[in-house]
Amino acid sequence: MCKISIIIPTRNRQHLLERAISNSFIHKNIAFEVIISDNCSSDCTWDKLKSYKEKYQKLKIVKQNELIDLADHWDNVVRYHSKGKYILVLCDDDIIIDEKYLKDACDILDK
Repeated sequence: MCKISIIIPTRNRQHLLERAISNSFIHKNIAFEVIISDNCSSDCTWDKLKSYKEKYQKLKIVKQNELIDLADHWDNVVRYHSKGKYILVLCDDDIIIDEKYLKDACDILDK
């Protein structure tokens, strides 16, 4: 069975994160990880992420100490924090609604 890293980059959008996080944990029959990376938010995003970490113990949270461009933000998380064979970047205002999505995607990619 493969592993997929769901990476959710965010910045100053703490009000959107619970929906994205909770929907990321709906998947069945697949090994996956969820990583949220805060790109130096100036609001309470980091505090919210720490509280979500208590609720979703498998959630990984990463904080960028200085603002970086989006491509570097993704690259940093992929290189230094993700462990998945495959990567799915999910915007912080998006959700995955099908609990079989990751499994189906992994099956297709493995072929």
